[in-house]
Amino acid sequence: MDITINDLRDRLEIADALYRFGLGQDTRDAELFASAWAQDAELDFRPAAAEWGGNPPLMVGRDTIVTTILAGFAGRVDTTHQVTN
Repeated sequence: MDITINDLRDRLEIADALYRFGLGQDTRDAELFASAWAQDAELDFRPAAAEWGGNPPLMVGRDTIVTTILAGFAGRVDTTHQVTN
């Protein structure tokens, strides 16, 4: 398989978004966390949350995702995300 410059750029941008997601959430940095999401993003965490009895809403839009995630865990949960290959 031939890897092009565009392939490498796409991979770098994906890794960058994942790092901003994890670090932004773990440090509760709303600006950094928000930078990992598109303005019209949707986050459906309901299937995963159901495994531990949670019932979060479908989150639609970057602002809603950031507010819900960061406010929902503030002071209650310390997160540590690891992004690896």
